[in-house]
Amino acid sequence: MKACILFAGLLIFGVANVFGYASFEPFGLEDTKLPFTCQQDDIQWAGMTCPENEPCPIYLELSGIGSSGSRVFLAGNLHSAQTTLYSILLSSEDAGATWHEPVGRVRGELLDHIQFENFETGFVSGQRAVPLAGDPFLLVTHDGGKTWRKVPILAEGSTGSILKFRFDSALAGKLSIDRESNDPDEPRYGLYETKDGAETWKLAEASSVPVKDAPAPQDDAGWRVRADQDGKTFAVERLAGDKWVTTAKFTIQVGECREQ
Repeated sequence: MKACILFAGLLIFGVANVFGYASFEPFGLEDTKLPFTCQQDDIQWAGMTCPENEPCPIYLELSGIGSSGSRVFLAGNLHSAQTTLYSILLSSEDAGATWHEPVGRVRGELLDHIQFENFETGFVSGQRAVPLAGDPFLLVTHDGGKTWRKVPILAEGSTGSILKFRFDSALAGKLSIDRESNDPDEPRYGLYETKDGAETWKLAEASSVPVKDAPAPQDDAGWRVRADQDGKTFAVERLAGDKWVTTAKFTIQVGECREQ
């Protein structure tokens, strides 16, 4: 079974090692505000100006959703109006009734697309967002999303981001990268291939324009995430017959930062 997944965010009572389980109690499907406590070093690191009388709101971004059997995964980030603060990855093992965070938040990074090629092997694309987009990577799991390992695509310090990726098996996959470079000696776009499950990547095509044969991710027909009309919450919905049923809602503004 294949399922392409993107991003979302939920409740966290603690921060785990980047590739292990977070230590907190699961939470349910009611309208949930993702706990976030802004630290002074968050403000300093992000270069924000958040006076007591004009705090900086912090928002949850949900960019996609997907599933593997009864497991559901959401990925994304927490951000201010100008800056990405932390990446977010969440999962549910009971079709959206309760959720947990399988990896810790990483400052300055975001997560985008996700694909599960089978019930055990899955991939999540991500990148450094601050100060510039770069160091594109995949998170890889071989145990159904319980643990994840970070695999870089380019050399450390590289600019660029993953535009699309797709695996046709647990081992064979392709991804396209925008290097976001105007260097005439370095083509901006690249198509990369792997035959060993994302362990190593080979440049298959380089171009000054977007690659024509870029892989197209496969959407998950059974799940979707959307912003409600009120603009205050994201709804996570599952297709039941010919109707969409809400399994969870998440408050978009999760908190604020203010200087002390």
